[in-house]
Amino acid sequence: MEKLIYDSPKQVDEKVQRLKKSFGTHKTKDIEYRLKQLKLLRAAVDKYDKEMNVANNKDLGQDEFNSFFNNTVSIINEIETYIAHCKEWASPRSVEVPIAFAPATSYILPEPYGVVLIMGAWNFNFSLSLIPLATAIAAGNVCLVKPSEMAPYSAKVIERMCAELDPDIVQVCHGERETCEALLANKFDLIFFTGSPMKGKLVATAAAQFLTPCILELGGQNPCIVDKSASIYNAAMNLCNGRFMNSGQVCLSPEYVFVESSQLRPLIDEMKKTVKNFFTEEPKKSVDYARVINEWHTERLSKLVKNPGKGAKMVVGGDFDIKSRYVEPTIVEFENMEDMKASNLAKEEIFGPIIYLCPYKNLNDVIDYINSKEKPLAMYYFGNDSTNKKLLLSNTSSGAFLTNDTIVHYASEFLPFGGVGVSGYGAYHGKWGFDNLSHLKPVLDRGQSVLGMRYPPFENNRGKMKFLISHLNFTQYGAIKFVFWLLAFAVLVYFRNTLYSSGSCLLTSIQSKFM
Repeated sequence: MEKLIYDSPKQVDEKVQRLKKSFGTHKTKDIEYRLKQLKLLRAAVDKYDKEMNVANNKDLGQDEFNSFFNNTVSIINEIETYIAHCKEWASPRSVEVPIAFAPATSYILPEPYGVVLIMGAWNFNFSLSLIPLATAIAAGNVCLVKPSEMAPYSAKVIERMCAELDPDIVQVCHGERETCEALLANKFDLIFFTGSPMKGKLVATAAAQFLTPCILELGGQNPCIVDKSASIYNAAMNLCNGRFMNSGQVCLSPEYVFVESSQLRPLIDEMKKTVKNFFTEEPKKSVDYARVINEWHTERLSKLVKNPGKGAKMVVGGDFDIKSRYVEPTIVEFENMEDMKASNLAKEEIFGPIIYLCPYKNLNDVIDYINSKEKPLAMYYFGNDSTNKKLLLSNTSSGAFLTNDTIVHYASEFLPFGGVGVSGYGAYHGKWGFDNLSHLKPVLDRGQSVLGMRYPPFENNRGKMKFLISHLNFTQYGAIKFVFWLLAFAVLVYFRNTLYSSGSCLLTSIQSKFM
């Protein structure tokens, strides 16, 4: 691989200044220009498809299909969504006008923030760098993209792909701590960061120095609940798929599972079979099983495998190989909530292929445990008990809530993707992303007429002004509708009276003629 060359602080500053100068030309305000750049990015995905697959294989051990499934397809879908809807979403959005401000028109005008810093994450370096890039371009921003250096092969391919676009609006930089510090010492108009909560706090702290808004896509310990109404087969399939996808290195991956006591043994037995069906007897040889990003993280995970904590029983897995960055799919069982809570596994997000289960009898105890921890990025419920579902929805908070599945909501352009609390803030995908990477500027366009009672002195107009101010929800359009229906009613009454009068005259004439 061509070596990944890190940017010096001076190079970082030069790239930021180039982007600021370019944004000042206002060329990204042109929708056709945005569409051209989006189409170039879409073409780059096709052009570098093989290189993306090779890079994902070297960085994460993914084969060609899993590379496409986990990255490429979501990038293509997002870009094509923005190509299809960019013009519509960038158009002014008409809103109501209070009658006190009439005559006027009022609308929301989406405008670009300006220079956006995009900091991707190594677990899905392509999609977590290029989807925010496509969103930012669609909204009319210029971008400095910082892929994760921990996935160096994909970072280099991202650099080549971005080079297909106008360099005045898209720049790429690489580096570790020194580069990140240099980046965050600059004033950006918006920062889009994907990574751990710990690093997210550092980004937010640096952004606060300039009052720079952020979109932080972080992570968390995502809980699952399996009650007695659940299909054990469905739960096992989706828990194993969600946890062992990309070797557990997914921010949305299910972390721990509370299982209604009667379902615990059947679920564990089914999960054992599922792991074997997914990855054979030897997951290390399976083309569908990824690798841990580096040896440091593999060693970190191996310590958890060797010492999960008191009361932990390993029912599947436990093997690891630090040199080959391999950790076997691992399932751990706890007998009670107290042991689980005190375990090494529960201290922080695992971010690896280890999942642990615990039985429960009272769902309120589960809710109390979940609420005692930081708000997760997602929560997963398996079952069809409407009371339990409502109880979980109403009494817990999470970035997203899914039933009988895991992770898939990420792929929907119709749902916002984002966290809450420590799991992040701000959201993207589809129109949600376009709006959150735009400043939605309110515009009130009034005529030159003057409503005298609005201005001092108020002595003779206080009653009228109090009425107007107290009824700002009565709009200009509402007044027009009111007048329209009033006129319609008056016309109806007029014609009714006219017809009635004509009918009376006709009846009188007939009576006089024949009597």
